[in-house]
Amino acid sequence: MKYSLSQKNIIVIAISVVLILSLGRLAKSHFDSSYFIVAGSAFVDNTKTPTPIIVQPGQGYDGQFFYRYALNPFDLNKDALGVHIDHPPYRAQRIAYPFFAWLISFGGNAQLVPWSMLLLNILAFVGIFIYTNKFISFVNGDIKQGLLPLFLCGIYMSLSHDLSEVVELFLFTGSVYYMFTSGYAWFCVYATLTILTRETSMICLFPLALCMLLRRSEEGKRAPALVIIIPFLVFAAWKLIIYHYLPSTSEAAVGYSSISIPFKGIIDGFTENFIFSDTKHILQFLFWIAYLLWTVWLVTIVLKNISFKTLSKLEHIDILKIAYLSWLLFSVCFSDNIYGDDWGFERIFSLWSMLGFLILIVSKKRTGRLFNSFSVLLVLLTIARLIIRV
Repeated sequence: MKYSLSQKNIIVIAISVVLILSLGRLAKSHFDSSYFIVAGSAFVDNTKTPTPIIVQPGQGYDGQFFYRYALNPFDLNKDALGVHIDHPPYRAQRIAYPFFAWLISFGGNAQLVPWSMLLLNILAFVGIFIYTNKFISFVNGDIKQGLLPLFLCGIYMSLSHDLSEVVELFLFTGSVYYMFTSGYAWFCVYATLTILTRETSMICLFPLALCMLLRRSEEGKRAPALVIIIPFLVFAAWKLIIYHYLPSTSEAAVGYSSISIPFKGIIDGFTENFIFSDTKHILQFLFWIAYLLWTVWLVTIVLKNISFKTLSKLEHIDILKIAYLSWLLFSVCFSDNIYGDDWGFERIFSLWSMLGFLILIVSKKRTGRLFNSFSVLLVLLTIARLIIRV
């Protein structure tokens, strides 16, 4: 008897996968959800936090700064609640994820905040699949392609460290869905929140919005200009507020120069990870290569389905392709700040990869068995790695 995959089955699979990862890390930490924050002693003093949290020796990871703003997103001070913010203007611009975590923790209840951050990412993870399947239904696509977001190793990394890419991807996928269905008001809301979650999403959202303004529908109508512009105006206003309360300093820019000459960042990232001094570094290098290979492989598949001659038509699928190419241009110009981390670029490229999947869904093109098999293997190894390591 042939098994028929349904959208309900896909949601169940997504829930099962995210619970395996979440419960695995919770079991390792004796069910202390603050383990997901990956706070480091260089920035967090858990004798001064409202409630004790797990603090690892060293620098920690970016989840510790989201934790700080989830406790109180209205306090932008550099030092408060036991957390030292390294670059306040940079960190504060990504306010949406900690703000929503603050909301569902009933206004920053310190005991609930670590749980609310995890819960929000779990809900966003499932939400990605809900919107993907709504999108597939709208474009009359292949139901099986609703599983494609499972291949995004970056969102597992994000969820396991209380980072913002899962929420960003949920909001972005919703934005694309409402763009296709002409739900412009909802597009405005979702696009605004996407940018306030991670400003790098503008690499895709700006060309996407610009093309929407230029495009005429079959009825000869254009998308409402104000609705399309609002997300960027809101972000600009938020940046002005940040820099009013947190004047920019030279310290704020340290370490965040992410653009270099083309391909230099990839070469530098390879060199930095090309270390065989011990088992840990060997495995790290192999993962780095595997994630880069996966990304390049997907880019090749997507580019095969992009005809440059038809992009000027500005159909919805053309707009997605233009946004995809925009990110491709940036991807080769990113510095080793992006490519140096063995999983940093894969996490940051999650939105770009998801955009590629959406293009394949509309084009009704499959990724192929070999790519799918490699993706499944890489996902399984990634989940195991995230459960084992901090």
